[in-house]
Amino acid sequence: MNEDLKKAYQEKTEAKLKEWSAKLTELKGKTAGLGEEAKANANKNIQELQGKIEQGKEKLAELRQQGQANWQETKTKIEGISEGIKNMIDELKSKN
Repeated sequence: MNEDLKKAYQEKTEAKLKEWSAKLTELKGKTAGLGEEAKANANKNIQELQGKIEQGKEKLAELRQQGQANWQETKTKIEGISEGIKNMIDELKSKN
């Protein structure tokens, strides 16, 4: 049963990361029409978001390698990263 939970969580997290990567690409495209200062600020935020997504991917890879006994700790870390990504995307979308 625990293996099924872990696998379902991995699949859910992978889908979220793909979705967020697509939103990141979309946000990058929206910076083209911005003024210089706004564009520089947006690019800084986009780079930070990209870093968070990469962290999420690294933790997901770590999760795949972990045994059943200790994957919950990595899950907690992933959830923290996920919340940060979601908040950043919401903030960036509200600025555009």
